[in-house]
Amino acid sequence: MKYAADQLITGPIINLSTMQRSAKKLVFGEESGMEEPGEHAMASKGTTVASESSFLELCQLFEKLLSCKVKRNRYAILRNYISDFREKWHLLHKNDSQTTDSYFPVLRLMLPSLDRARGPYGVKEHTLARIYVRILCLPKEGSDASKLLNYRVPKFAGNVAGDFAEVAYWVLKNRCPKSSRNISISDVNRHLDNLANHHANHEPRLIDQELMEMIRTMSALEQKWVIRIILKTIKLHLGTTSIFNTFHPDARGLFDVRNDLEKVCTTLMDPSVKLYELEVELFSHVTPMLSDRTDPAKVSKLLQSSQEMVKSCPTTSRAPASIFSHLILETKLDGERFQLHMKDGEFKFFSHNGFDYTENFGRNKSCFGTLTSLMAPLFYSHVKNVILDGEMMVWDFKYSIFKTKGHCFDVKKLKCSIVSSDGKVKNQRYQPCFCVFDILYYNGQVLTGRPLNERIPIMKSLFDCQEGVIAYSPVTKEVSTREEIVEALNRAIDAREEGIILKVPTSVYKPHDRKGGWYKIKPEYIGDVSDTLDLLIIGGFYGGGRGKGIISHFLLGVAVPPSSPGGEPKEFHSVGRVGSGYSLDELDELLSKIDPFWREVKGKNTTHEEFGILWTKERPDVWIPPQKSCILKVKATEIAKSDAFKTGYTLRFPRVESVRYDKRWSDCMTTVEFHELRQLASGKLSSKHVGDNDSSPRKRMKTSSLREVTLDKQYQGINSSEVEKISDNLVGKEICVLNGNEKCSKQQLETLVVQFGGSITQNAGPKTYCVIVGNEMPIRVQNTIKAGIHNVIRSSWLLKVCSDSAGSKDFLWRPEEVLSLTEEATKVLAQYFDPFGDSYTEHLTHAALVQIITKMDVKGDCANITQEEMAELDVELFSGPSPFSIFRLCHGYFDCSLEESEEEPLVDSSLLAFFIERSNFRIHSGIVSDDLNDLVSHVIVESSSSPNINKLMEVNSRREKKFHLVTLDWIRRSCGQRKRLDELPFHPKNLALERDS
Repeated sequence: MKYAADQLITGPIINLSTMQRSAKKLVFGEESGMEEPGEHAMASKGTTVASESSFLELCQLFEKLLSCKVKRNRYAILRNYISDFREKWHLLHKNDSQTTDSYFPVLRLMLPSLDRARGPYGVKEHTLARIYVRILCLPKEGSDASKLLNYRVPKFAGNVAGDFAEVAYWVLKNRCPKSSRNISISDVNRHLDNLANHHANHEPRLIDQELMEMIRTMSALEQKWVIRIILKTIKLHLGTTSIFNTFHPDARGLFDVRNDLEKVCTTLMDPSVKLYELEVELFSHVTPMLSDRTDPAKVSKLLQSSQEMVKSCPTTSRAPASIFSHLILETKLDGERFQLHMKDGEFKFFSHNGFDYTENFGRNKSCFGTLTSLMAPLFYSHVKNVILDGEMMVWDFKYSIFKTKGHCFDVKKLKCSIVSSDGKVKNQRYQPCFCVFDILYYNGQVLTGRPLNERIPIMKSLFDCQEGVIAYSPVTKEVSTREEIVEALNRAIDAREEGIILKVPTSVYKPHDRKGGWYKIKPEYIGDVSDTLDLLIIGGFYGGGRGKGIISHFLLGVAVPPSSPGGEPKEFHSVGRVGSGYSLDELDELLSKIDPFWREVKGKNTTHEEFGILWTKERPDVWIPPQKSCILKVKATEIAKSDAFKTGYTLRFPRVESVRYDKRWSDCMTTVEFHELRQLASGKLSSKHVGDNDSSPRKRMKTSSLREVTLDKQYQGINSSEVEKISDNLVGKEICVLNGNEKCSKQQLETLVVQFGGSITQNAGPKTYCVIVGNEMPIRVQNTIKAGIHNVIRSSWLLKVCSDSAGSKDFLWRPEEVLSLTEEATKVLAQYFDPFGDSYTEHLTHAALVQIITKMDVKGDCANITQEEMAELDVELFSGPSPFSIFRLCHGYFDCSLEESEEEPLVDSSLLAFFIERSNFRIHSGIVSDDLNDLVSHVIVESSSSPNINKLMEVNSRREKKFHLVTLDWIRRSCGQRKRLDELPFHPKNLALERDS
């Protein structure tokens, strides 16, 4: 019945969505970019190979590639699949030479991260987990829901922890059909198109419905690979280039130029056809050329060798094109790499990864966008079509400077400009500005094959520069010595810039190439130019890939200075997370010291706050008491604003330099030192100048893996042949003893096992009866417990079994002896003990009663739901903000400055208006504050004539967290329209200006 009700609710929405898409096609036409991907266009003309190919077979191909250990065999498996596809293609289209059917529907599933034809799905692991818990109606405290929501934690997900798709597979295995309903590759692409469209149209209920439909029609294996496609985490033990080369030798090169999988598949469907020349095409993204990381010393050697070659050439002969006597220097801009395509007044904007942001910036000068209407008139009349490469920056009109990414500006989300009649930006501080540094195409000619020193003059004859709209790279000059390079880098450091770019003047434009003659130098690449920070580990995150199942990333914090000098800090604020800079050996050494002290982060439990650890949005999987933690020496490029961390700031590109075992936990950086460092160089952590002899630090030498491994005596096993058997109590039982303790060593425990007829193994396997543990703290023990695939028992059980008082064969484990059990053993134990360890058959002792009571967790009947959780519930119930809770998460302070007197009546019209609108504010879920505190988000006055307006505006200017100043009419009209209206039109000063005009 629930599903039927969902169908009734969502049915009209589906029809409306379909009508909207049809309307977009009618309005914008086929070239608007709104049409369905090419696969569906092909399907409308006739049968495609993808519609006749089983998705299950493709999943089985993926499984074969993953299980195949020999790389050469993996190539053969993939090559056979592609050959079979081409044979089907020839049979199906042998009489149709004009077909547009191709391998594209398959390749976009193999390489989902490169597919630009389909929009984003808007879901990641945690979002998918919540959706699956909801649509499968899983109990939130149940084991399956816990596996999905905590997929990285071995305690919940077992030995597949870190792989969400694999975890979901085991949850869905008994809930999906055992065999699919003959789902084709085209069907899967249709489902994925629907998911992307529902996300674009902000229809979360339809996303749930689409996933439910997939669960009903697909097997668990197919679901697993669909999830990997959605998350774009497909790993087939074959690189992207290998997959391209298996399809066609020229596929990688064509994709680098066009950045279009469909174009690659339709152009190179026949493997015998070679592509000798790769042409750049308008309105098709070209993968940008990249810069190689270097330092002044390496570049000066390059210059010196080239200058010597120039001198050695005879004066009468022309020097080869590869020889140069100088480099072209440019400022390295800290924005977003973008590509601009223009043809006859029509514009397109592509990001670094090939995503189309034309709708954000504007298709032409008449369209609603943030940039094109201002940019289009600046191009000269002789420019008919062009492709430009550059950096999209944010321009600050107030200070006439560029804002960097460290200031948390997203250039793609800036609001549209307000343009006056003279074409200038009006009443706006921030504006996107496109900084051009190269040209790829001009008036029908491809320029990528020309040297850079020929492309630059062409590029500089295209448009008039205008502040905050379009400009050339700020600094472009020639340098020929190391001293000039060092001087330019030091100027960049002083100007708080990211670094410099050096380009060989004879370099041609090579898409996706990092070795083509472009070099980048950043201050952090060079020796000790960058400042370092000593930060305390306060939390940890479970990793994926090689770090699957272990803590591989850390939440870092700074200490609030103690109130008394010389005292130890009591409070720590989160400042960032780090997951690179250390080797696996260094990580193992660090974890071995702090692993026993990790504590799990559980729901709304705030135990960490009792230890002074505070975080905000970025919440770890585990936390650690400060007194048990270690300090990391961290290097980063910049301190940037971020509300995800308690300090309000975070680190850009952090990496660990070393672990400071020589420092106590209390010696970490303080909040005062952190903010002083931030203000010292406007957030940049490279404030020192580069010296003449500075160069990049050498990479760490890899330690040899071929070293002799030895174990301390206490970890070595015993020689079973030297032990005399005294009993048959443990005959037929294989036991693994991980370690001992101060009462009984590992060797003594193993001796007992052999004496009582058991066998010893050093590594637990499928036949192992149980794992014996004397000390629970080491990381190996913790990982064995978290895996949950063996029975892990305390050594006290073994001592009991091997004692005279145990009787003949008392093998029953008691709850206090158990650390971890398999599912089968858990069911057996449940027949004798309740969940709190109380025996059904034995008399209860006083000590046992105390132990049982401590395990009991008395829970209340009421659940406390926060306002943030209610807001999330609103989105799920209403597909957006609730019309009945339009002021949810708003904290309002009502500035009622009217004074009561004996002559005046107690209630007048003004007080009544305040009372009514305050009530409306509360009815619609707003929170009324009695004073103007830090939580206040809105201050409401009666009208534009209220006496305290200027005073309130002055208070707002001094506040770090600003509030909206509005009149009572904002609440009145918002309630009338059942949605929260924009606050700016209801600012009392705006109303005053309107009346004056």
